[in-house]
Amino acid sequence: MTEPIGVPRTDPFLVLDDDGYALRTAIIDEVNRRYNEAPTVRDRMEITATRSNPRVGELALELTRASWSKERHIRTIGLGYLVAVHGQKVYVQCGPDPEDVAEWENCVFVRVDPDVVRAVLEQESK
Repeated sequence: MTEPIGVPRTDPFLVLDDDGYALRTAIIDEVNRRYNEAPTVRDRMEITATRSNPRVGELALELTRASWSKERHIRTIGLGYLVAVHGQKVYVQCGPDPEDVAEWENCVFVRVDPDVVRAVLEQESK
């Protein structure tokens, strides 16, 4: 199989420089904060259920490593737009160019709510 490719994107958090990485990290941290501040286990389960199984084109966060790792490379490839799913392999576009596609395998991932991205971008613009 040929590795899938994405589409050109202009999201500032996908830029592969220090500013883009700072935004990417802020989005990951905000997803984690909202999950960890859920008042009950049931609320956490509901958050996970409503964000499970993102569709192609949606922003996704890999939870197995990227949500907790502090390694730049892991966080860079751990947040991106879902391009394709083939069995246990998931392809995400983690940069602005169509070829910036990473492969996740045997991992857990969730959809990132657009309101998280909006909140981070609004905070960063202040």
